[in-house]
Amino acid sequence: MTAARALARSAQHILRAPDGDLTRVEGHLTTLLAHIDHAGAIVRRMRDFMRRGRPHVSTIDTRSMLEEALTLAFAEASAKHVRLELDAPDTLPAIHGDYVQLEQVVLNLVHNAVEAITGAGLSKGHVRVIARQRTAPPRIEIGVLDNGPGVEDELATCLFDPLATSKQDGLGLGLSISASIVEAHGGRVWLHSRDAGATEIRFSLPLDQPEV
Repeated sequence: MTAARALARSAQHILRAPDGDLTRVEGHLTTLLAHIDHAGAIVRRMRDFMRRGRPHVSTIDTRSMLEEALTLAFAEASAKHVRLELDAPDTLPAIHGDYVQLEQVVLNLVHNAVEAITGAGLSKGHVRVIARQRTAPPRIEIGVLDNGPGVEDELATCLFDPLATSKQDGLGLGLSISASIVEAHGGRVWLHSRDAGATEIRFSLPLDQPEV
């Protein structure tokens, strides 16, 4: 919704200009509608998830899902001067799970990274999403790495607990919900590095199709 609002405001500014670029406005509105549709899908899937306690399973092209997540995150990151990058081979195998929920996990992690960078007042922010296939056991590992201020010791011990947050106006639910989604898919999530300039949260998903 933050990204949708940013796109709407940008479209307003363009339309108010004497020689506003209508093609650019149309592009903004198209992306804005995609964000609204995605938000609606998140609400529906999360409602079903809370009601049923398990995800809606389908076969997911891992790299395509990550690409779409970064596309959805681009407007917010760009507005805050944070560069997004995807490091994932084309040969990543498909995973089995709920597309909307897993995409939301990636979006939550990217959003938190962007917020941390912005809150630290860094002039050059960078968030990198990394995905690799692992063996023993067979799984996909996805990491979100940022050059933000790092995670303090006190928060690191309870990072994925409900209501744990370092943001003044944060609810502390994003990481808790993300952990619940990953665990419902048979995976796990952890703080891989809490160092300033190299903070990384990772989560893994099994390549075996989960039971439904």
